[in-house]
Amino acid sequence: MKKRRLFLAAAALSVFLVGGCQSRGEEEKPIEAMYIEKGDDFQIFVDTSTDVLFDAYIPEGTEELTTGDLVKIYGDGIMLESYPGQYPGVTRIVVTKQGTEEDAEKYESLVDEVYQEPDPSEPPYLNLEYRTKEAVVSAVADRGGYTWSYTDENGEDQEVSVDAAFVLEWDTLNDIRLNEKTDVLLYFSREAKDVSVIRYEPSLKKQSTEETEENDEPESELIKVSEEEDENGKKQFILKDLLDKGIYLVTAEFDQGTVEYGFEVKKSAKSS
Repeated sequence: MKKRRLFLAAAALSVFLVGGCQSRGEEEKPIEAMYIEKGDDFQIFVDTSTDVLFDAYIPEGTEELTTGDLVKIYGDGIMLESYPGQYPGVTRIVVTKQGTEEDAEKYESLVDEVYQEPDPSEPPYLNLEYRTKEAVVSAVADRGGYTWSYTDENGEDQEVSVDAAFVLEWDTLNDIRLNEKTDVLLYFSREAKDVSVIRYEPSLKKQSTEETEENDEPESELIKVSEEEDENGKKQFILKDLLDKGIYLVTAEFDQGTVEYGFEVKKSAKSS
């Protein structure tokens, strides 16, 4: 069973960049929903009383879920405002009736509005996932240059190479905000083989190569990336105890090529 917030579709990524502050109180009235999976990497819930789609955090120890299962989802009752909605404050999920794929067919047209088959020509996306005291947070890292090979619809091998500016010169750079040491999961939409991460001081942002002498590289720090296996035995990459402000360059190796990503860590305003 997949227990992590997943990529819905390229069109949904802009609303997937969320971070909310929710207080953990008593459990609210449970949401009655159906669990649905499609493809290898997609999961969604449907509120059976409203026919509204939403993504939800699945706590460790939850009974194995399969498509068509009816469940009650308990939590703080706070749904993040995105489409589909996101429910990070789940405390427990209880299966009330086991279902089948045939049971889920009545929601097929609804699910197809947000689900797309993975495009083999599209390099992977990178999500940054971490937990604060208030919420489970997911943010999308910006993608830079890459080399990517794939087989097209005619069965012919293709290779694409896209150049991009150095990460310190990117016009836009998504950020995550931390005020204490936090484990940040690097969650790729395809399984990566190897990952390296370099940190640059925030003051170097948008530093032009013309401002440095030839062969004078900006000062940087190599960040340790921990490798672990998830519950499905797949390799995952984690930045342990991340806190230092800065610009981070992620270089990921895949079977199909190499992709660069960037994000910034900023200090979060402390909650009162």
